[in-house]
Amino acid sequence: MDRFVAQPDRHAQFLVIDEDGSPAGLAEISLHADPAPGALGAPVAFLEAIYVVPHARRHGLARALVTHACAWARAQGCCEFASDALLGNADGLALHRALGFEDATRIVRLRQRTAG
Repeated sequence: MDRFVAQPDRHAQFLVIDEDGSPAGLAEISLHADPAPGALGAPVAFLEAIYVVPHARRHGLARALVTHACAWARAQGCCEFASDALLGNADGLALHRALGFEDATRIVRLRQRTAG
């Protein structure tokens, strides 16, 4: 979060406040100089995180957050907005698709520990 606040030209945060003054949702966006996997060009705005508290879901808050994030991305010169979700995260994938994101690539990142 400190990195986001320290570089407002490269990172943005959008917060939705409930009627009672409590945070109800958050989106964090950053600019990537290199194209994201599957993206057509750079810079690309990247949705780093999105969260809406459970009781406020299904009321359009995630859509509003992404709408504001897209406007910010356009103002930064981006023509694309990217995100990611784990393959097994069915809810996350469904949310992204409902918000207008489409599959660009599907990858599995692999790792191996080096011998100690």
